[in-house]
Amino acid sequence: MLGAYEPTTIWNKWRDPSTKKDKWFRHIVLGCSWQNQVARTVSGQTASTATTARVLIADNPAYLSPATWDSAGEAAKRCSFTLRPGDIVARGEHDLDITGEGDNTAAKVLETLKPDAFKISAVSDNTQAYRRGGHYHVEG
Repeated sequence: MLGAYEPTTIWNKWRDPSTKKDKWFRHIVLGCSWQNQVARTVSGQTASTATTARVLIADNPAYLSPATWDSAGEAAKRCSFTLRPGDIVARGEHDLDITGEGDNTAAKVLETLKPDAFKISAVSDNTQAYRRGGHYHVEG
C-alpha cells in the first residue's frame, strides 16, 4: 500500500431501467491508501499542472465485478460496491447522497469534496497478483 490506511467513500452509478433515471449507491470502504500526484507540463511558453490521485483498496468481500454488480438487485447494490470509470471516489467517510437534484448532483459532490475526490478514470484488479496484500488500483 502507498501510505496510511484511510476510509474511502465510493458512489456507484446505476441506470434504473424502470424509471430510466440514474441512481447512485454510496459505500464506505476501510483499508484504503491514497496518493496524490501533481504533474507539471510545459508547452512553449505555457506551463500547466494537473493533480491526479490513485487509491489502493484492499481486497474486500463486498466488492463485486462491474458485470455482477450491474445484474444484482437493488438491495444487493446497497450492500456492495464495484469500481469502474465514471464512478466517484472520495477520501474519508461521507454521508452525502447523490440524487441528481439541488446540491446533491454528482458534479456538486465532486466540487464540494475536491481535492480529495475524483471520478474514476482507470481500475486494475490486483487481487490475484500478490500472495498477500491483494488490492484494487483506482486512478482519477
